[in-house]
Amino acid sequence: MQINIQKLLNGFHLADLRMNGRQGVCLKSLDNLTNKNDFLQEIKNQLKFRGKKSIAIYGITKNQTENEYMMVMNYAEYGSLRKLLNNKFEELTWGKKHSILFNVAYGLKNIHEMGLMHKDFHSGNIVNQNLTKSYITDFGLCKPVTLLKMIQKKFMV
Repeated sequence: MQINIQKLLNGFHLADLRMNGRQGVCLKSLDNLTNKNDFLQEIKNQLKFRGKKSIAIYGITKNQTENEYMMVMNYAEYGSLRKLLNNKFEELTWGKKHSILFNVAYGLKNIHEMGLMHKDFHSGNIVNQNLTKSYITDFGLCKPVTLLKMIQKKFMV
């Protein structure tokens, strides 16, 4: 799906953008410092985890004015887990906290079952659609476990 970036740049708020009138999306851009291969690997990893407690990715688009590629992903209304805990801690019952923890643990389980390690796992890379629905995101540093073991073995004395 191609999104008209010009409309976004001319004052649309990402939270207001809807796909087919139903779904808010956000855009993650490839900045000039990021390796394009890493960006493509992140997209591939993100697609592997579709429906497995990771944020949904819908495709990629290009910002013509900045000449940069962007991932089109599901919009998480409550932002990162860090933000949720800072802003809504009093509203989180033990049941809601349990649900968040279950979602995160289930997401990590799926990553590890695919033979991968996240390598950048922290509360800023967990996003929340509501007070209980949490998803892991940012798979840019995600690597196969076997590759990591080989690298560690090579540099061990």
